[in-house]
Amino acid sequence: MKNFIASAVIIGMAVVICGFIISSSDKLGANPGPEYHNMQYFHAGLVNGGSVTSVATTATAIVQLTGKQFCDNSIVKMSNSYSASTTTIYLPTGPQLIAGCLTELGDTKTLSIWNNASDTTNLIVTASTSIDLQPASGTSATIPSLAGTSDALKGWARVSCVNIDGATSTCFLVNF
Repeated sequence: MKNFIASAVIIGMAVVICGFIISSSDKLGANPGPEYHNMQYFHAGLVNGGSVTSVATTATAIVQLTGKQFCDNSIVKMSNSYSASTTTIYLPTGPQLIAGCLTELGDTKTLSIWNNASDTTNLIVTASTSIDLQPASGTSATIPSLAGTSDALKGWARVSCVNIDGATSTCFLVNF
């Protein structure tokens, strides 16, 4: 019986020592490998993806973007199918943006607008209802045509809209 107890104690000690040796090889802090045990939060909208949608003017040279066009795309390609010196593109209304993609306070969506007119038609971006548009000056901004220029950035603008109070969206427009 003494030999059995002594053997059990020796085996137990060997297991404990092996456990210390194995566990001491792990370092505290960063650990390479696929496992990551800290809590992470990934909020929607970190990647501003989407497709390119093409819109064309009507006989009135006015285009009204829908909330779906704004929320589901990253680029709006504007082609002028009506001969006019200016074309006006209206952003969606504040409620359309809030229902479509700016559902939470602080949500932001960015859209690039491309004036791809084959002539010298300027594109005027204007706010709809419940949108506070903040261009460089005034309540609208002009995006010049690419026609007749070698400037690759001409003809582009970027609109970033944010839900500020659940009813109104503030949009910032930057011409390139």
